[in-house]
Amino acid sequence: MFDIDSLTNQGINTAGDTQRTPVPEGDWPILCEELKLEERQHAKINEGRPFVEVRYKVLVDSQEVRDQLRRDKVTYSGNFILETITENGITRLDMSPGANATLNQWRAAVGMNKDGLDFKLPMLVGTMCMATFRHKMGEDGPNANIRKFFERK
Repeated sequence: MFDIDSLTNQGINTAGDTQRTPVPEGDWPILCEELKLEERQHAKINEGRPFVEVRYKVLVDSQEVRDQLRRDKVTYSGNFILETITENGITRLDMSPGANATLNQWRAAVGMNKDGLDFKLPMLVGTMCMATFRHKMGEDGPNANIRKFFERK
């Protein structure tokens, strides 16, 4: 652990980058470091009703990417919305055809998308798989996005 007060009062005397270079496009190995759920609400999503968003952080485990970005550690943070069903006051994941495809793709990539397996979301933390990164232009230049998860061979 680190001393938060020491970090807060640390002096900096060099200029730093004002934009982050995105993870390069391609298929890269990843390790899930963090995963959390947040209840959100937005007028344009889910007809304005509350929804659950998965927020995650992965380590991009590639020397080629570290070299290209000139960083010792490369992480990527992303998110996706969980599709849920509420019946009799109980909310559960929607497992109907086509629902939660991103989650189920990730589960399949780490061998956890199987009938009979008692899967819980925290089980993804610490798992490794591959991810396809693509760029999308934003206001400040290209942003990396994970397009799909697949099995590491």
